[in-house]
Amino acid sequence: MNYKEETFVLRTLKELKEFIEGSEYKRLVKETHNNNIMLKKLLAIEYSKIRNYHRENEDDFGRNVLANILSNIPDLKRLM
Repeated sequence: MNYKEETFVLRTLKELKEFIEGSEYKRLVKETHNNNIMLKKLLAIEYSKIRNYHRENEDDFGRNVLANILSNIPDLKRLM
């Protein structure tokens, strides 16, 4: 490695160190952390919807059957 390349590497490392120690980097890390928490909460909500989706269909079917039976009670009484 020649002097120019070594100087470039050292200057780049110094800039990176200053950036990492600076407030902008800390703000980005905190913002990313908060976004990750929010994303995890949203995913948990969607997963619970997906997990319970089939149960909702089963419940709808049961309610429809019950509603049909109840709506036909007057017809059954007339037949008896």
